[in-house]
Amino acid sequence: MASSKGPSAGAAGATGIRPTSPAAELVGRRLQWLAGEVALRRDEVARGPGAGDGAGPDEAVHRMRVATRRLRSLLRTFGSLLEPGTAARLEPELRRLAGVLGPVRDQEVLLERLRHQLTTLVDSQVPAAVHRGLESLLGARIAVSRQEALAALGDGRCARLLEQLDNLAADPPWAGDASLPAAAVLPPLVRRDHRRLSRRVDRALAAPPGTERDQGLHTARKAAKRARYGVEALEAAWDGPARRYVRALAAIQDVLGGHHDAVVAEGFLRHQAESAGDDAAFAYGLLAGMQRAAAHVAERRLPGAWREAQRRRPSRWM
Repeated sequence: MASSKGPSAGAAGATGIRPTSPAAELVGRRLQWLAGEVALRRDEVARGPGAGDGAGPDEAVHRMRVATRRLRSLLRTFGSLLEPGTAARLEPELRRLAGVLGPVRDQEVLLERLRHQLTTLVDSQVPAAVHRGLESLLGARIAVSRQEALAALGDGRCARLLEQLDNLAADPPWAGDASLPAAAVLPPLVRRDHRRLSRRVDRALAAPPGTERDQGLHTARKAAKRARYGVEALEAAWDGPARRYVRALAAIQDVLGGHHDAVVAEGFLRHQAESAGDDAAFAYGLLAGMQRAAAHVAERRLPGAWREAQRRRPSRWM
């Protein structure tokens, strides 16, 4: 599997980049790599199975989605280093692209989750018709989402976006403090992302159990992604401390991602139960209860993961 971080990772100074290097150099290298990653994964999807490192088309779609999200986060965190409006002009198309790439993976995750959990239940608890129904319904949704994603990757809007990204990466319109040392410019930007995450975690944990807390934790998950994807650009210069913070944020993503997957699965199952017969409704309810239990486990893991992220926060090492 290709690296999820790219050439910015590694020992400080190994690529000639240090905290005293211009901010534009750190951000520019990450921008260049991510733009290339988006284009590479799009080409893999277009060429079909066997392209690139042998990953299937759905995996290439997923990697392109992740690269797109990382690029959006990079532009949001460091957009002030570019000419005004540069990041804002790209945002709608990047958001649209991530949106059409997402459902394939989301439905696959849901199906795999339910397949696994069904293996833990005896046949008397879950009729065979429920197994077949879930496979058929989610399989059809995955097929539709896959076709929509492939169509979006082949349309003119995607081609124009890739051209814009290529031009941006080749010659970024730097402005403001981009020419100043990274250590003087970048710390306030990543600290701002951490403060946003801190507020959202605190708000979510203070919310009453149920829908309000679920929504708050999902919002915190998105903030954790933004903080992580932004600070990844700094690993080449800050090395160990940055990597440890990235790992702590990845742990929060795992916890909150598991919570979100459970909440989504619970909602799906309860919706299916509404129109099912008694036996099937019981099975759906049983599976839905398993999702709620998994969500509670994730909630209990969050405070510990958050304490570690606080211990590794940027203000302690930059």
